[in-house]
Amino acid sequence: MNLDFTHNPQIKCKTGDDVAAWPINPDVEVNRLLEVLGLEERQATPISVLSPDPANTKLKIPTPTNSRALFQHYLEICALVSCETVLPLAQFAPSLEIKTILLSIGQDKGAYAAFLASDYMTFGRLLDYTITTTCSIAAWNQLSLPSIIETLPPCRLVITPSPLHLSSIRAPSP
Repeated sequence: MNLDFTHNPQIKCKTGDDVAAWPINPDVEVNRLLEVLGLEERQATPISVLSPDPANTKLKIPTPTNSRALFQHYLEICALVSCETVLPLAQFAPSLEIKTILLSIGQDKGAYAAFLASDYMTFGRLLDYTITTTCSIAAWNQLSLPSIIETLPPCRLVITPSPLHLSSIRAPSP
């Protein structure tokens, strides 16, 4: 990994310093998800994320947060959406036509594989695809944030950041 701080002279690093890499989801995917969920107007509104089970240590989302931060930093929204995720989404579909599409994809693994062969489908892209395919103007506003948090995995590196130890040993260029 090559870190270039030349455009940020206020950052000073020397041999022996540690640097943590914190991944973020791309703005394009975050904006897509906020739009299809109808959360654009409320993306900066503070929300509290609490686990219904106090013994649940899987939930590692700081609270309060907001929808934008939730999708940008804490949930894995860029992963390929699984077949097991598609079927439960049908109950929240904004129209009967969208529900039919999701049921046809989610009930048959072969149909799902064929569907994925055409495009890399993230959670937001799937929701967007159903709206654009049906020419629907309805947003997925029936899909609640708690349901999304339960559906999407947390960003792994947020839970355990990757510390890098700066060394004076230079690696040869490839």
